[in-house]
Amino acid sequence: MKLAEVFKDILDLLLRRRYHPEIMPIQQLRVSDKKQGHWHATGSEPQTLLIGDLPVGLSEVMLKASATRVVAAGIFIDRGNGFGMDLHSPIGTLNPEMQVHYGYLQLRPPVEAVRFDPADFPCEIQIQELYVRRISRAEIAMRVMIPWVRRVGFHPSEWIRAFHRFKPIWRRSGLRGVWRLIYSRLAPGTDLYPAWLAAHELNEEKRSRLHKEQSAFSYRPLISILMPVYNTDARWLEAALDSVFEQIYDHWELCIADDASTEPHVRRILETYQSRDKRIKVVWRPENEHIVAASNSAFGIASGEFVAMLDHDDKLHPDALFRAVRMLNECPELDMIYSDEDKLSEQDGRHAPYFKPDWSPDLFLSQMYTAHFALYRRSLVAKVGGFRTGFDGAQDYDLVLRLTERTNKIGHIPTVLYSWRRTEGSTALLSSSKGYAYAAAKRAIEGAIKRSEGNGIVEPVSGYPGHFCVHWSLQNDPLISIVILTRDKADFLQRCLRSIYTLSTYKNYEIILLDNGSQEERTEHLISEWRAKEPIRFRCERTDQPFNFSALNNHGAALARGEVVLFLNNDTEVLSPHWLEEMAAQAQRSSIGAVGALLLYPDNTIQHAGIVLGIGEWAGHSHKGMPVGIPGYGGRLLGPSNYAAVTAACLMMRKELFLDLGGFDPHLAVACGDVELCLRALAQGYYNIVLPHVRLYHYESVTRGYEDSPEKRTRFHREIDYVRQRWPEFLKNDPFYNPNLTHEREDFSLAVQ
Repeated sequence: MKLAEVFKDILDLLLRRRYHPEIMPIQQLRVSDKKQGHWHATGSEPQTLLIGDLPVGLSEVMLKASATRVVAAGIFIDRGNGFGMDLHSPIGTLNPEMQVHYGYLQLRPPVEAVRFDPADFPCEIQIQELYVRRISRAEIAMRVMIPWVRRVGFHPSEWIRAFHRFKPIWRRSGLRGVWRLIYSRLAPGTDLYPAWLAAHELNEEKRSRLHKEQSAFSYRPLISILMPVYNTDARWLEAALDSVFEQIYDHWELCIADDASTEPHVRRILETYQSRDKRIKVVWRPENEHIVAASNSAFGIASGEFVAMLDHDDKLHPDALFRAVRMLNECPELDMIYSDEDKLSEQDGRHAPYFKPDWSPDLFLSQMYTAHFALYRRSLVAKVGGFRTGFDGAQDYDLVLRLTERTNKIGHIPTVLYSWRRTEGSTALLSSSKGYAYAAAKRAIEGAIKRSEGNGIVEPVSGYPGHFCVHWSLQNDPLISIVILTRDKADFLQRCLRSIYTLSTYKNYEIILLDNGSQEERTEHLISEWRAKEPIRFRCERTDQPFNFSALNNHGAALARGEVVLFLNNDTEVLSPHWLEEMAAQAQRSSIGAVGALLLYPDNTIQHAGIVLGIGEWAGHSHKGMPVGIPGYGGRLLGPSNYAAVTAACLMMRKELFLDLGGFDPHLAVACGDVELCLRALAQGYYNIVLPHVRLYHYESVTRGYEDSPEKRTRFHREIDYVRQRWPEFLKNDPFYNPNLTHEREDFSLAVQ
């Protein structure tokens, strides 16, 4: 018997006892609004189950449930600062069919409460079973290792490759590092941030090295840190001030504007710190006029070449200014620099990091993602008029929108340099606590759109304050040419065509069907039927040349009469009626290259939400396998977002731009032409974009199959190598994906070091 089969038998034996009597069934959970096993979701955040007395460590969750509509179930954790918006464990996508879903839940102290959300939209929910069970370390190891052994067998090359992968982790982190790697394979949602913090701890040796390096900087600009202050808690104010004094880079000034605080301790603290260091300037405002006026007062006393913002209850990390100035020494032409960030509890516990992409203008129109720690060239801030009255709470957002209309010289430091404190009343704790700020943000985006190349509607995302979806207006009703390659599979083609013709609200389009060697009589009848039904909007051309995805699509584009071309797989099904006008409005923008959509598997999990380079040593589809309806990492599934590439299963582009770029590369016959085309657009300064509100089903690889034969795999790797040689810089560092995130999976979890 093979060793893998032995392991499998052991695992099966364990899993037969998965739900033994000591496990917590649903009857033992604290529930709300329960009625004979039914729960009624009444809004965007429906009634929830509150789970108590759960085991610390990694647990498995089993849910057997159904819902009257497709909804996403998940678990949230309150660590003493409220539940916030951080999804800790997706459990599954519920639908009208009663199904069993499995997920993993990791609990680490402190945990005040655990909230199970059975739905993210109003619906009726029936829950038959909900179990939570602690998983032992032995079972974790077996659950990870046995599938791997079964997949790779006992080929020496695979085991040697695994050994070389584990070797540097063992040297760097020992058994603990190897265990973290195994642990993360089983539960991708596992919180690895404590391990990341430990690996990036700024110890005395590192501080000493950075001090020496900063003393050797040839360019040492003065950095003016702007801090508006109003009735700040003494603890948080002193912590914020101390974080400035702890900066490794010493050529700074702190410009404080007290907005007529009524708490006496504020003046006392500020005067005490001011007496300690001449680099601290304070302006005492005679009356309270809120944060815009206070920020402008602080800016008015700044004399630095660059300014940076610091909230009065947050903290800068000691190397924040150092890293920014080091980047300026490497790229002195930069006008703006921003960093990653995390959140800080009232007990100073760091959590909820946000590892951001490089400059992504369309993500920025969806959310103020650059957020807190950022440097801005002071002369440019002055040129755009500083902070504008009427945008209190979103003054930074409005400022950056106006700044980036004048410059694209923007740098990103991919590490956490700022901690945003979660206190009562702060947006870090409860995103709905400052509704006026989100109203101001909406006005700021609307203003930016009016100043730009077109018109559009800014729609706040329901249930997620601070996130927006911009619907650009389509200009001049262009003809859209939809190019579809097909070969038999008449049922799939019929579903695709029917969904386009019956669901699309935009009517000025044509379909160009390229029949590449169909032999089935049903396909011929289907094509004849559509020719008769749509004599103007449907054309079909027969081509029996050997299959070459790139060459065939180039041929289809050459036949296209439209200003805009959409390349669409025959195994897709349209779900969003306004898909064509939404995509075409984006494609019309002069800054946009390729436009993509959110593609779903038939079980309503995500197949494609943008392509991330470097995943699995090549590229992967972001958020693949996750339930539809989740916000995505950092809210990237809530509004349009930039990615390095989008899949040609649904890819739209202006025909003129497509031809200028040279179309798809015929050297890439099957798999990689879409990525390579998008990288050419990116290299010429265009941004590729994914619209998560435009949705289609994708019955993946129905016509041509998967890369599952030796010949196909050889060709696939040959095409990958071709793209790697042409675009090595993008493959090594995807600008729209943070290097601290994993390249093993598509779930945006932290990389295990």
